[in-house]
This record gives sequence, structure tokens and C-alpha cells, in this order.
Amino acid sequence: MNMSEKSKNPDTSIDAVTLNRLNSIGDAQKELMELSKMLEDLNYSVSLHEVLPQFAARLKKMLPFDAVVIHGIELGRLKPQFVNGQEFEPLCSLDIPFGEGVAGMAAQLNQPICNADPSTEKEFASEPLSSFRSLLAVPLMGNTCVTGVLSVYRREERAFSAEDLRIGMAVASKLGQCLENAAKFQKLSACATVDFITNLPNSRALFEKLDSEVARCRRSGESLAVLVCDLDGFKAVNDRFGHLQGNMLLQLVGQRLRDSCRTYDYVARMGGDEFVILMP
Repeated sequence: MNMSEKSKNPDTSIDAVTLNRLNSIGDAQKELMELSKMLEDLNYSVSLHEVLPQFAARLKKMLPFDAVVIHGIELGRLKPQFVNGQEFEPLCSLDIPFGEGVAGMAAQLNQPICNADPSTEKEFASEPLSSFRSLLAVPLMGNTCVTGVLSVYRREERAFSAEDLRIGMAVASKLGQCLENAAKFQKLSACATVDFITNLPNSRALFEKLDSEVARCRRSGESLAVLVCDLDGFKAVNDRFGHLQGNMLLQLVGQRLRDSCRTYDYVARMGGDEFVILMP
């Protein structure tokens, strides 16, 4: 073959190392797409406790960890919504004020923190996190604000690479929206079973509880007392002083009933001026 023929037929072969590298990149991109699709499906799920273990299993293939925590935000504090891996109990006990610790700072700054020292969060756990040396904390964004933090732990020092950080940030926004949607659903569910005036269970919750208590007592042979109470002259209070004062009276009576009962008794407002107490 002369030189002109060689120039027309350049060598296009790829060595094995390069080919393996390209295959690995392709596999990683495919896995990330599958993980993203799973997070999109999570947006339509309200049972995060059922699907987050599947999410963690897939995440571990792309972003290996010794432990992972998904924090939610409640009243200005980060609290674990999901924990998987080593040192399970200390991680479950984490209660981190917003703006403190690694996860709290990541949430406040809305910036990821890579290869931080996990021991700085020991004061927020029931016992020190002794086996971890590296922490990657990525804030989880909802539609308008931070809804939580993804914390990934490893035992080696400075264990997280730029690629690990990229993967963590890639899943963070969609995971944040999942937490936000789940929180909204829980709030709506609570409103559907709680009386907005007295903050006691409403009639819907009462009858669901009554059904379960009756079934339990039938199985165990125990007895159940059901007390139905109403306020004498309540209409006169509303007529003379107005419904605002009437609502305040309902709140006061509901609180007194709850304070007077045992911790395992069930006090509910059935409606109007009627209250019901279930007493096993």
C-alpha cells in the first residue's frame, strides 16, 4: 500500500482502555438518566418512605457511600427523613439547627459543601459519628426555597471527587421537589383530619379511630368507653358574644378535656358543641 492509499484509509481503531472508558461514561449517563426518571416518578408519589430505599440503592451505584441521610426542614431545623448505611442510630438522631453544622450551613448558603469533616456535627447527634472522615452535603431545592439537604458519608478522608459532586448536584433539585410535594400532601392530609378551631381530631378521624379501637377490643377482649359530651347553652354564647368568642370557648374546652384525660385516651370534636372521648 502506497502513502496515498494510507491517507485515504486512516486507522480508526480504538484501544481497549479507551473503549472501556467510553463504555463506563455511557453506563454512568444511562444510570443518571434512570435515576432522574425515578425522581420524576417520585414527584407523583406521597409514600416517600417506600421509594426512597430504591433511590438510595440506585444512587449508591453512581455515588458510593458508607451512609446517606436525606434531611427535611422542620421549624428551622434539619431532621432526617431517610437514613441508610452505617451508624444508623446516631444519624437518625441528628437534629441540626439551620445554619449550623455542615448540613445546616449548606442549607443556609444554598451551596454544596464537599469533603467536610463529619465530626463537626457530633454535637447534634446522640453519639459521635466515629467512623466517617468525609461528608458531601448538597442542598435540596424546591420550587422557591431549600427543602432539605442530601448528606453523603464516607470513611476515607477527602473521598469525594468533582464527579461525585456533579452527581449529587444533578439529583438534588428533583429530590428537593419530591420533598416539597410530600410535605404539602402531609399538610393537606393533616388538615383533612384535624379540626381547625380546636386542633383536635375531627369527625372523620374520630370514626376511623373508633373503627380500629372496636376491632382491637374485639380481638383482645378489652372494653372501650365512649363518652359523648356537649356544651349546655353554647348557642347563647355565640348569640350574645359572637362566634369569635364562641370559637375561643371551644378551644378552651377542648384543651381542658385533653388535659383531663390519660395520654392514650382519644379526644375529638365531632362538630358544633359536641366532643367525643374514646377511653380504652
